[in-house]
Amino acid sequence: MFRFVLISIITLMQVYVFWRLLALPWFAAPARRKAALAFGVLMWLLFFYARAFKHSGLAPSAWLLELIGMDWLGFVFLCFTWLLAVDLLTGFGCFFRRQVPRLRAAALWVGIGCSFFAVWQGMRAPAVNDYQVELAGLPPALDGTVIAGLSDLHLGSLLGA
Repeated sequence: MFRFVLISIITLMQVYVFWRLLALPWFAAPARRKAALAFGVLMWLLFFYARAFKHSGLAPSAWLLELIGMDWLGFVFLCFTWLLAVDLLTGFGCFFRRQVPRLRAAALWVGIGCSFFAVWQGMRAPAVNDYQVELAGLPPALDGTVIAGLSDLHLGSLLGA
């Protein structure tokens, strides 16, 4: 059930992003429009099959497809977020009509930039921060106790242990 919900949400986000993308003047040419649609369908299928193969055990090397598919998911999510913000700001194109195409193009470029930044952040070594905290009334037996906290680790099937 979770996979169905996930695929449905991703499908709706991708449809929205490509709907907005194809409305830009740069994609007015039929060849560009068809190429963009073919690319979108290919990437959706890649994500879908990567998730299906990964969980069915049919392809042990499906990690590469899943890595590409999950990066695509992140890209679509970031572009969706920026495009939705522009649509909310412009009343889905009702306000600032002359600026809407430029604002949507800018939202896509910001989404692309955020995607590259996210991939760069995800591939670098984790940040480690040390803090010393003094607690009044701490029992002497607990003096020097170390607490480690981990946050937002994307390890496992994609990056390994």
